[in-house]
Amino acid sequence: MNIDEQQKLKILVHDTNKVRRVFLKRASAGVLIASIPGRSAWAGINGSIVASGNASDFNQGYETKLKNEHGFDYEQYEHLKFKDVFGEKPYNGKGNFRRKDLNFKDILESNKNGKRGINDINVALVVMYLNAIKHNTDGIYYPVLSNYNNNADAFAKYLYSQTRDNPAQAGIDLCTIIALYD
Repeated sequence: MNIDEQQKLKILVHDTNKVRRVFLKRASAGVLIASIPGRSAWAGINGSIVASGNASDFNQGYETKLKNEHGFDYEQYEHLKFKDVFGEKPYNGKGNFRRKDLNFKDILESNKNGKRGINDINVALVVMYLNAIKHNTDGIYYPVLSNYNNNADAFAKYLYSQTRDNPAQAGIDLCTIIALYD
């Protein structure tokens, strides 16, 4: 193999690896969305479960119902620190980590200095967490904690870890899910 062929091979391998990395990042976003239990089809009963006669329906026949950031009386949670719940500092308006931690009240009530994060990712993470811990109260049906041994902190840390590669897209995706099931 001559030098030109070796360079072409290196470029091809590099490009192939780059395509794989992009695919994996996009697939990870898909895993994030898929890992968040959504509304089942057919009035709350997943069609494949109905067709198979399987009784393992995640929502046990109920339709997922979430609240948005304005639907919560979050007074008892407003002093929680983002890092204490999610294990990392919140994102800034550019998708990087903020230098300082924020409490839930700062995130939910402010839009100054990117406290909500890029594409409202911090708000979406807090709202998903509140929906999970408020499951079966105030019209919320979101039994996701059962997948995490009923541990809200484990769910929060997992959810946050799934946003690291692309917080901007995760913010859009999570806000869309919240709006869809609100």
